[in-house]
Amino acid sequence: MAIDTLLGRLEGVRQTGPCTWRARCPAHDSKGLTLSVREIDGNRVLLHCFAGCDTNDVLAAIGLEMSDLMSARVGDYFKPERMPFPVSDVLRCVAFEGLVIVHSGITLMNGLPFSQEDRERLMLATQRIQAALTASGVGHG
Repeated sequence: MAIDTLLGRLEGVRQTGPCTWRARCPAHDSKGLTLSVREIDGNRVLLHCFAGCDTNDVLAAIGLEMSDLMSARVGDYFKPERMPFPVSDVLRCVAFEGLVIVHSGITLMNGLPFSQEDRERLMLATQRIQAALTASGVGHG
């Protein structure tokens, strides 16, 4: 499958570098460009949703399967990517989630009400930062 076919099924596509794009993830309701797309060697495509969506769910939402991301035969060996996502994409994600954490801290410091929804969003921010660390190839702690 050509990368153009995949990108044509996504919304909000923006090229962020050579062979790398960001788009809205079709597997969840988000206005942000949380889906990272990277073409490798002209025959493989890597997808990662920084909101935590499973790759199979992303593909199902646009009518594709995992096999559509590779042009090579099943069973061919590919060397694992050392760092599958551009650092700039990971840093953008971490920066946004950091703002969520700062806002939460300010809210608590000012003694303002902190709802269950606020708690859940704060937990999601920490999970997304951990996912960004994993996606970037950086170990935890």
